[in-house]
Amino acid sequence: MSYVGNKLANDYYEYKLPHDFRRITINTGPEECSRFVKDKYIKKIFSPPNYPTPVEEFHQNKEKGMKVDLHVPKE
Repeated sequence: MSYVGNKLANDYYEYKLPHDFRRITINTGPEECSRFVKDKYIKKIFSPPNYPTPVEEFHQNKEKGMKVDLHVPKE
């Protein structure tokens, strides 16, 4: 994931995150933290539909010998 970068990863995994979404904090309980992490990274409910993750896109491009130019679709 280090070659993808945090900004690009968050752009992907938070693509459909509501603007008024209340983010988890240090005071958030473990159940709510766990639910958010599962929703974001496992279920990918905030990610763009039918679009590869940045890591998948990286590997697909690399295998094809293409320039590794990662991006997230625009709304």
